[in-house]
Amino acid sequence: MPWLFVTAGFLAWIFYCPAKREGNHIHIADTLISPVVGAAGWAATATAMTYSLRKLHKEDILEDKKIPLMGIAGAFVFAAQMINIAIPGTGISGHLCGGLLLACLLGPYAGFITISVILAIQALFFGDGGLFALGCNIFNMGVLPCFIAYPLLFKPIAGSFTKKRLTAASLVAGLASILLAAFAVAIEIILSNITALPWQAFLGLMLSTHFIIGIGEGLATGGILLFIHAAMPEIFAQPIATPVPKTKKWRKITITAVIIVIIGVGFWFNSAHPDGLEWSLAQTGVEGEALSLFSQFFTAIQQKTSIMPDYNFKNSEAQELVGNSFAGIVGSGIVIMAILLICGGLYIVRKRR
Repeated sequence: MPWLFVTAGFLAWIFYCPAKREGNHIHIADTLISPVVGAAGWAATATAMTYSLRKLHKEDILEDKKIPLMGIAGAFVFAAQMINIAIPGTGISGHLCGGLLLACLLGPYAGFITISVILAIQALFFGDGGLFALGCNIFNMGVLPCFIAYPLLFKPIAGSFTKKRLTAASLVAGLASILLAAFAVAIEIILSNITALPWQAFLGLMLSTHFIIGIGEGLATGGILLFIHAAMPEIFAQPIATPVPKTKKWRKITITAVIIVIIGVGFWFNSAHPDGLEWSLAQTGVEGEALSLFSQFFTAIQQKTSIMPDYNFKNSEAQELVGNSFAGIVGSGIVIMAILLICGGLYIVRKRR
């Protein structure tokens, strides 16, 4: 029951926050991806998705009370991704990617499923990122942080979860996850053979701009994890060496409310600067090729499923801030419902077997 009040408050706060959405860094559009690369991205993502669902199927996620946490964490990351922070002196902006954060709180499998749901909803209902390129986007922002950065960097460095180790682990793993994703994006676009793409310059721009964004990802992830570790240490996916008492429900609601307020305040400082990928493409003079037959097919589907393209009302004269704010509440609600449906289905199948 407390989670219902938290969710309602969360969605209400987003509705009244003047969000301005200009796109995501390292989201790839369909015009930048060839059929071969897009198919490879879907194959890799489908494999990781199947593996993660099987792992979650073996867990009793209902008894562990992980489902409400997945919903709240997913809605939090969806809303946090709507805050684009300007990077001083660069003319670009960045935002929280969230894959590493979700893996730390939920574990790599539940974290991957959650970030996949977020990215799929962004593409399907808001036209954010190509639908044909969705496999690549999920691989870059889901597989790499959840199955590379988290187990190979964060867990070994975090160790016993002291403040210093947790901060260092977040900074190193957060930076690595963004750099890996930026490198993967660059390679996917280069292999797609975009016309007249100076790949050396493009790769250098992608890594240099996302190095700065990666530092911000690590600092933001570390700050959130330190805050949650001090308030609700028992919800971490990684076992903590020292046993901790279970947090009372009223304190969970208070802490979650504070995080929601922080997100709401962040909306007021949203930046309209281009993201790292857009800026890097603009510097190299590349806009993308004409859509292939595969891309045209997926683009036609996306145009029909996008209820609020670019996070605004269709053919509406309403103010953009109103549309963006309404998109925030709709998107967060869809994220929560999708996660509940997926986890509920897994639980029903598990019980029947």
